[in-house]
Amino acid sequence: MSAYVVVIDSEVLDAEGLAGLAGPMAEETEAHGGRYLVRGGDVTVLGGDLDPANVTVIQFDSIAQAQALLDSETFAELRAQRSQCVRANAILIEG
Repeated sequence: MSAYVVVIDSEVLDAEGLAGLAGPMAEETEAHGGRYLVRGGDVTVLGGDLDPANVTVIQFDSIAQAQALLDSETFAELRAQRSQCVRANAILIEG
């Protein structure tokens, strides 16, 4: 069953730093079989208190495949750098 990583950026702190991480994060994600379905674009909030600056949706063939990316040392380092550039929430969901 497919799995999805959904990242909702609530506040961009360093747009230039974030832009510099986009390529390396995409390369690592794709090396682990991830496919970007949504990467930025206009967001329309339909309800609730969300005010996202950016939304990303990445599809994987399985939870195990997504977890392999999340557990990789390279991706952990990139995520740590990204956390200095943006406040974000992320979920991993099967569906």
